[in-house]
Amino acid sequence: MLLEMLFIDKNDYFTTTTTEGTRTFSGSTEDFIRLDKPFFKSDGTLQVIFGRKSQSRQSATHAGFRAVLKTYNMTMGEQCGGEKLINDSYFITSPNYSDEYDNNDHCDWVFQSEKPLRVVVVDFVADENTDSFQIVDSAGTTVNLRGDLSYDTPLAYYFGSRIEIHFESGFSNSTNNVRRFSLLIDPYDVPNTNVTTTCLRTGTHDLSTEKLVKIGTPNYKTAAYPDNLACNYSMESEVCCDGLILDGIGQGWELVGAREEGIYVAKTDSPVTMYFHSDGVRQASGFSGTVETQDCNCNDQVVNIIAGTTYRVTSPGYNASRNVVYCSNLYCNWQYNFFLNHTLEIQLKFLKFRVRQGDQLVLTDYKDDVLATLTTDSNTNETKPLLTVVGGLINITFITTNSTVGYYKTAEIAKGFELLLEAKPIRYKYEEHYTLSEANPIQQFSFDTDPGDMLFFSIKSTQNQQVTLFAYNLPKHSEFTLEIFDGPDIRAPLLATNNFTTNNESANFVSSIRSSGNTLAFRFLNPTSQRHRVFAGLVTNLLDDMYDEYCVNPFLLQFDEILEYEVTAPWNVTDATLYHCHMVLHYVEDDGSIRNGMLLKIHNWTESSFPVYKGATIIDKFLVTEQLPAPSFLFGNYLTFTYNYSSPPFQIYAKKTKLQDNQLHVLLGNTSLGYLFSPDFLATDDYGYPIFVYCEANDGTLKTERN
Repeated sequence: MLLEMLFIDKNDYFTTTTTEGTRTFSGSTEDFIRLDKPFFKSDGTLQVIFGRKSQSRQSATHAGFRAVLKTYNMTMGEQCGGEKLINDSYFITSPNYSDEYDNNDHCDWVFQSEKPLRVVVVDFVADENTDSFQIVDSAGTTVNLRGDLSYDTPLAYYFGSRIEIHFESGFSNSTNNVRRFSLLIDPYDVPNTNVTTTCLRTGTHDLSTEKLVKIGTPNYKTAAYPDNLACNYSMESEVCCDGLILDGIGQGWELVGAREEGIYVAKTDSPVTMYFHSDGVRQASGFSGTVETQDCNCNDQVVNIIAGTTYRVTSPGYNASRNVVYCSNLYCNWQYNFFLNHTLEIQLKFLKFRVRQGDQLVLTDYKDDVLATLTTDSNTNETKPLLTVVGGLINITFITTNSTVGYYKTAEIAKGFELLLEAKPIRYKYEEHYTLSEANPIQQFSFDTDPGDMLFFSIKSTQNQQVTLFAYNLPKHSEFTLEIFDGPDIRAPLLATNNFTTNNESANFVSSIRSSGNTLAFRFLNPTSQRHRVFAGLVTNLLDDMYDEYCVNPFLLQFDEILEYEVTAPWNVTDATLYHCHMVLHYVEDDGSIRNGMLLKIHNWTESSFPVYKGATIIDKFLVTEQLPAPSFLFGNYLTFTYNYSSPPFQIYAKKTKLQDNQLHVLLGNTSLGYLFSPDFLATDDYGYPIFVYCEANDGTLKTERN
């Protein structure tokens, strides 16, 4: 049995059972005639079952199946040659098909019919050097077949009512392919020449009666057709030899058999024509589709957003309810402005880009910092938060490269993108105002923020000095929004924050940013799509251009567990100059335990003065020691020390740890140096405990009493 036509719904099934086993086919776009074995052989019995798994509404009427059966001698194989009068479909195969035929075979067939004959080469592999295969009709028309002709599209030849087929195999040493052939022979009616022309319309055409359907662009050959035509087709035709030819799309397409619904795209200066042809031998359900133009204009524009209004941004030609393919070679840019006291909430409603590099959607802020870059990795059909933007401006840039693909299956259609934008008034969760003075030149801060929280922070230096901001562990731009203003409020100019991130090459350095005057402000937004986040850092007015010239070492060093750092001297050290430098040490993770602190060791220090302060401060009441040796343990996750710029080099060793009980009770020898601390030493406030320290006259021990 040769299965020559199989057009069924996906809920239908076609099952064959032979002595070789059972095979089941369901409705699909797979070309059944290109399967490994469209032929089925069985010894004595062949069973065919056709049915439906479940009832469903069909999107199209399918033609069903058609098979050709004939007897076959299982012992002797295919009869090699003979004469036959045929009035219906018939097929022949090579001896031993689908195994290889032998050397020195010789076969001659003669077929005669009352109608013209069509010969379809279903499968053909021969040695072109040793084998010969010839088809001749009564009018003298001759076709010679050689080599491997098992193409994706079966070959069809048309003859008169009588043909002769001559086959002869020589002695072949080739091992490249299995030599075999199978041909389908059909009597057919000469099709009529009625032509139906359609133009830019939808509909279903019964191709078994209309025969020829030409579909063309408007005003074909009389005026230029519109650019960027998109042709949606769900089509079905006989595998051989009906077909739909689309010319002008890439290298052109010829569609035969069943094809999934999809889109054919043309962007060309040449005409695009679609031509359907049928030889009338078989029937199939045909095709239906639409032809339309697509708008690929970017319409670049600047939009001033009104609060409370949702704005929709889409790729050119995007249609949420229908399948369209976004255009190639685009560079679109849209700018949206909003008030500084608002945030802009951006939602990604849909995105599907082609699987390739180059097509991307880029969102940048007023500083041209990239907030997000969306590619095929971001494909989604679910609405989800994308960004929360401040600063009064967002740029949206859509870039597509040249696509040479002309056909997209429905499941693979890249429609582009759709964004939703809405401006909302800002409500601060925290609003802080700090003052830096000569007595208090350093301030640390730490804020716990939940998704959607925003804080505002302003700093003023009373001594007309610049303000420097340090921030810890800043995430990627897309995970937060930070605006830094060179002044007291959001109306001040914005400072560029491109490099305001923690140095990735070392965990010890913290980047900083400095005001031009004596005020600085910033606001921090934890977007609604992000997690709980702590925003922490410190501000100071101790740094300026002169400080940078003398003090070449970092003002702030951070570490996780252990810090080892060499403090170096500047190149132009002048011993007579006295200029004090400062260094703040900070370990990042703090669980809040009152025993938290750090071990400190200073190596190669040769001078007498070395002030060490508890915390990020140089206030006198937090002075721990003015000279070395300093306490080996200091409470808290900050400490500060001061040194003359010409004192280096020396080395610092610090380690995060907890105070142990035995460190409180160790007995001191005559040469030991110990330290006392009152109960308020762990607190941020002064509890005012009067402590009296004196030496016991009788035994020389040190005594402390609380009043």
